[in-house]
Amino acid sequence: MQFFNRTLLIIYKNEFKKPGELVIAQCIAEIITRFKSRYMKIKTANTILYCSKWEETVRFYREHLNLPVIFSTDWFVEFSLGTTSRLSIADEKCASIKTCNGKGITLSLEVKNIDNARDFAEKSGLKPTMIKKHPWDAKTFYLFDPEGHRIEIWQSLNKERGRNKFAILSVEAPAWQGAKV
Repeated sequence: MQFFNRTLLIIYKNEFKKPGELVIAQCIAEIITRFKSRYMKIKTANTILYCSKWEETVRFYREHLNLPVIFSTDWFVEFSLGTTSRLSIADEKCASIKTCNGKGITLSLEVKNIDNARDFAEKSGLKPTMIKKHPWDAKTFYLFDPEGHRIEIWQSLNKERGRNKFAILSVEAPAWQGAKV
């Protein structure tokens, strides 16, 4: 491994002493990259929100946004957002990390139909903002959970660009994502 690290250092610093060293270094870097992508793949991503209003916040995500619970204890609830992403709500009383009171956090969730999502939020009493068009070719609106975390709900206007073509969902979509209620 030390040889690989030295080789990567040579590549990054462009310190090639012999004509073939660049090609060898590039081949080794490619081998390391393939090794990492094969053996160090990220299976899931989970955002954990630490909350002082834990029960109210859990209820918000479970009952108002209809997110499916995939794990639960008396102080920690994990919701599924799709096949590889999760959102967890932790009671700050039982954790070493305290709440940020919603400061500095935006949960950004892409939906298929923003109008349906906003109508659902409105009917559920979640007080969504008005839908606005943004320069990145999307429409968006915002909600706030009981802890004060901002939730951005957005839809791309350009189906050929952005993350739409990479979206993979196999979990049953919550009602606010446009599913029939």
